[in-house]
Amino acid sequence: MGWIFDYEKLTKESPAQRIARELTFETETHKSTPLATATVGNVVYAAVRREIKNSNKTFVFCAVVLFKNSEKDGFGTKFMDESAGPCAIDCPERIIKLLSPVDEIPNSSYAADWRARVEAARKTRNDLRSMSPGDIVRISHPVNFAGGPSNVDAFRFIERVRRTLIFAPLAQPNFRCRLTRYALDGATVEKAQAAIAVDAPPVASEPARIGA
Repeated sequence: MGWIFDYEKLTKESPAQRIARELTFETETHKSTPLATATVGNVVYAAVRREIKNSNKTFVFCAVVLFKNSEKDGFGTKFMDESAGPCAIDCPERIIKLLSPVDEIPNSSYAADWRARVEAARKTRNDLRSMSPGDIVRISHPVNFAGGPSNVDAFRFIERVRRTLIFAPLAQPNFRCRLTRYALDGATVEKAQAAIAVDAPPVASEPARIGA
């Protein structure tokens, strides 16, 4: 399903409240009831109970709804569910815990893969939050830096500057850089005392230089 716009910005209710209303309905064949919602960035995740009346079957799945809400564009939504395997994978654990097992969801399709990606992303976020200076971070897709090293997939964590994480490539420890959220998706963290970095020279103490 594509984007649907109302062309008026929401002002009297939140996107999550509006989306929950749209997910609440009943027909002759089934009934839909949101149990809980969570807003992360521009995505609403909703645990939705679906009752199929002619079979007395009930299950809970995750609706994943992208939204926009601005004076310029108004309020727009793009409805998906977990069976479509959405790219949005920041679903909170409290929503995941409400869902039925995948094998109880009709036409579950990519739901199992989506839940696995959600869990992997949660683990990565937790690992990144608990990093200490000196820990090694390995990313899935090598990155290039303008005016700096290229094809880099292993970094040493240097420090936090407010909420920004500063890294240095293992092979070029004097080069300081940031990594985008996309680059860090699926990253693995090795604690400093356990990391094996054969080619990693010691971290230099000269002033930091931030790569683009």
